[in-house]
Amino acid sequence: MTVFTVHQPLPRKTEDVAPPERFAFVRDGFYFWAFLLGPLWMFWNRLWLVLVLYLAGTAAIQAALWALGISSGVKFAVAFLIAILVGCGRWSSPTCTSAPRGEQTSCGAPTCARRCSTGSKRATGS
Repeated sequence: MTVFTVHQPLPRKTEDVAPPERFAFVRDGFYFWAFLLGPLWMFWNRLWLVLVLYLAGTAAIQAALWALGISSGVKFAVAFLIAILVGCGRWSSPTCTSAPRGEQTSCGAPTCARRCSTGSKRATGS
């Protein structure tokens, strides 16, 4: 079953709660292009903060490995593991969130859409 993260935006000044039409459903899982071309994928998807943190973190890790005199094979292995983490999208959790209640559950797209649009407390099968 495909898992989605549901992002509910903050309500506008004239709203108490953001309407379901403004919710964003994002597929959670492994992204091949994020694995292969991480920084370009982050740039393309406008993940600016993630991109900056990725570049700073990767540079710091590689500089530390260089300062410790670690072999290039280990440096490559570390870079490969970081690429796998980026491909898996570990900066988001595989949950469906209903912001007013703060409840979370893993679910498929139809279930998340139904649950988040009705504000029900739990998902009812897909």
